[in-house]
Amino acid sequence: RLLLVFPEGHHGTAKLYGDRNSLVKFGPGFMRLALQTKSPIVPFAFIGGGEAIPTIANLEKTGKLLGLPYLPLTPYVLPLPRPVSLELYYSEPMLFEGTGNEEDKVIQGYVEQVKERVAELIERGVQMRKHRGEASF
Repeated sequence: RLLLVFPEGHHGTAKLYGDRNSLVKFGPGFMRLALQTKSPIVPFAFIGGGEAIPTIANLEKTGKLLGLPYLPLTPYVLPLPRPVSLELYYSEPMLFEGTGNEEDKVIQGYVEQVKERVAELIERGVQMRKHRGEASF
């Protein structure tokens, strides 16, 4: 079975256009789950989502009224996706030793290793898009 996890949570989707290829804090839950189930982690980078919905502001109060963490505001007002190229880059699986009950410092060290690998994949994807001459928004 496969479980897809976005360790940034909803904060990862709330990035403004200028930060679209950056990472925010990863939560530790995915690592504890992987350790408890002795599952490998396959790091991946999803490139293009920030161009599909180029967010210039997040309307948090409006979003809360709608039952959402925020409502993205785009240059064309509505958060409707634009037709863009979406790409997925992944690397070899990472397997960590432990039970999931390790101290937070140990877990955070493992999480940082995964985050570093994802950052490398993002950079590779961004460079490949630049090399192909794909225009940004």
